[in-house]
Order: sequence, then structure tokens, then C-alpha cells
Amino acid sequence: MFEELRKKAIKSSLFLCILLIGGGLVLTLWHAMNVYYVFAGYANFVELKPEQIFELFDHEYLSVPKTYQLERHSFREDSRHGDVSRVAFVGQVGYKGRTMEAYGQGNGPIDAFFNALHDLPEGHIEGYQFVDYKEHAISSGSDTQAVCYIHLKAPDGQDVFGVGKSHNINRASLRAILCAINRWLNQGR
Repeated sequence: MFEELRKKAIKSSLFLCILLIGGGLVLTLWHAMNVYYVFAGYANFVELKPEQIFELFDHEYLSVPKTYQLERHSFREDSRHGDVSRVAFVGQVGYKGRTMEAYGQGNGPIDAFFNALHDLPEGHIEGYQFVDYKEHAISSGSDTQAVCYIHLKAPDGQDVFGVGKSHNINRASLRAILCAINRWLNQGR
């Protein structure tokens, strides 16, 4: 089914981004360019329906096969030092079907999570550089979901992008990081 949709994908990044924005997604410029590149590769110059674009977006960013998966997590923050804050990540990360304990500290949740990934007992993740981050609510109300867009540099210098959604803003960020890493790994790296 996705092959069929891919053949119909549009070449116009402007139309694509307008549809995604209309659905509550506000892409960064880098993400919009990446989405355009991904969808243009499927193009047959045929216009897609909005629900087909969301289905492709979900397939490309939210339903990525997961080499790494966040199983559970918690954060502890110590901000007694004025403006300087130390955050500890404690959790479990799935790697190729096995669950590993993960622990890391940093100046914020993302830094602590990156440090935990670097120190995994097996399949540790190294060489990724944080480039950009954007997060927003998809709708209004206290029960809305957050969506997070992450832009990383992979160990080979390639730009990689991830998207995460959750009712918890920290979990959305962590899912986006793992999405970017999993997308890079799924490209045969």
C-alpha cells in the first residue's frame, strides 16, 4: 500500500507543509526540507489526499522500525546550584529485542539521555551531535499531545531527523531522538 502512495506523492514541499501544518504539525525549516526530500523521492507528480500524506508521514517518522526503543524512564533534577541544573536520566532502553538499564546525567533531559545512550552496556550510541530541536502542542488543553522534531548530525556527518509524539513532553523528545537514530540505522548505516 505504501508503494502505491509513494508513487502518488507530490513534488511541492509548500503544499505538503501546508497540509501538515493544517493537521497541527509545525515543521522547522530543516524538517520541512527533509520531508520534501523524502516525499519527493516517491513522487509521480500526482496530488495526494491529506490523509494519505499523514499516512506517509506516520510511516516515515512515527512508525519507524525500532532498533532502539524507550521502554521506561524517569528524570531527577537538582537545581539547588542557582541557574545550573543537573538532570539524571534513569530508564530502560530496548536494543534488538533486549532491555538494558540506562543511566546518564547532563545539564538537561536531552543531554542526560544522550549520555545514557552513550553508556549503554551493549549497542551504545556514539558520534551523534545535536543540531536543532522544536516542540509544540498539537492542539489545546491540558491533555493534548506534544510533538517534537529533532535534527542530529550522524557519526558520518549526515543530517538525520526524527519526530516523537506523546502526552509527556520529555517522552516526545526522547522518542524523536531515537526516531532519528533508528531512521539513520534503517538506511543501512
